[in-house]
Amino acid sequence: MVELSLLKLCLDKEQWLSATASGLTSLDFPKELQTFFSCLSTFHAANDSTLSVDDLANLVFSSTNKDKEYNQSLLNNLKTLDVSEQTSKTLLNSLIQNKRLKELSLAAYEAYEGKLEFSKIVELCESLQSFQQEEATDEEDEFITDDIELLVNSAVNTPGLSWRLNTMNKMLGPLRDGNAGFVFARPETGKSTFMGSEIPFMAEQADRDILVFANEDEGDVYKLRFIQGTLGITMEQLLSNLPHWQKEYSKLIQGRIKLKAAGVIHASTIERLVAKYKPSLVVIDQLAHIEGFKDDKKHLAYGRAYRWAREIAKGENCAVISIHQAGGEGEGIMKLTMNHVDEVKTAAQAHADWILGIGKSNKDGYESIRGLHLSKNKLIGGPQSVSSLRHGFQEVLIKPEVCRYEDLF
Repeated sequence: MVELSLLKLCLDKEQWLSATASGLTSLDFPKELQTFFSCLSTFHAANDSTLSVDDLANLVFSSTNKDKEYNQSLLNNLKTLDVSEQTSKTLLNSLIQNKRLKELSLAAYEAYEGKLEFSKIVELCESLQSFQQEEATDEEDEFITDDIELLVNSAVNTPGLSWRLNTMNKMLGPLRDGNAGFVFARPETGKSTFMGSEIPFMAEQADRDILVFANEDEGDVYKLRFIQGTLGITMEQLLSNLPHWQKEYSKLIQGRIKLKAAGVIHASTIERLVAKYKPSLVVIDQLAHIEGFKDDKKHLAYGRAYRWAREIAKGENCAVISIHQAGGEGEGIMKLTMNHVDEVKTAAQAHADWILGIGKSNKDGYESIRGLHLSKNKLIGGPQSVSSLRHGFQEVLIKPEVCRYEDLF
């Protein structure tokens, strides 16, 4: 409950002063919580100390005997509620803004009816504008904390989405909200197999959808690769018992992989769907072909596209994986570097948090071996990460018949 979060925030005297100065009153709470807030306000008006939930319980039960069991259940919820100060302030600002918008709406109607002076409308508009400016200023004035524990919890202990390949967990670690990177390789090397192997594994962990955008018309074939990768089966096995595999796939993925495939996809389409579905991960195959970033010089257009992908990750609180081609000079090379990324110079690389090259040798006996090289890595990693492999190179096994990659070491 939003109001419970605000109530817990206001147990602190300074937070209560700030909230009431913004216009928060007991009437902004549902009836069952109005007594709680009134007791809290009465206490703060006469004392400088912070209230505990137990203190608030004593005040509530001393002021009323009604609904004692229900009030106790609310207090129990309040005691176990774990919300951040920033989240509560965001909720408060949203509530106050909506409250002022409602006041403005009602006043505008009264002015239309001739029951209110127009100057009152101007006053309400100025008040709303001032509130929004103060909120923006507060955000601009925020600095990163010096609290080491908070920093570690945010940057290291936040779980993120782990990879099926332990090789990737060791080299890169989990993908977290705000991380943006790309995978590149020569055609027919195994980019789609890599995605088909890893994305379903991430979907099994995710608490939000994964949106996949593919610049091709054969979306059904593309989706079947995800299904194979999820189940680790050949196409022959899949066709042998469709009802069984449908049940297994649905149980594991639960509809969290949403694929949009088309010959032409515009950046605005991706923006709209990301805003609508609030995904945990966005996959774009291939970002260089997304419409909306034209320029006479290809590397500048690609640079804008990759900067846009990074802004999606940061602005929408999700991870982003983009797919790109390696240039012809990367043919037959196992250890691809950033210099092998096709036609982008340094424009795309500069905006990526991480860059993974998938290399392939043309030598006999290496048909099922791929080289993974993490040529850029700005991520902090996770529990399985190995510092010596932050920019590591590892060979892995590719099994395209079941759309899987497997570790060799």
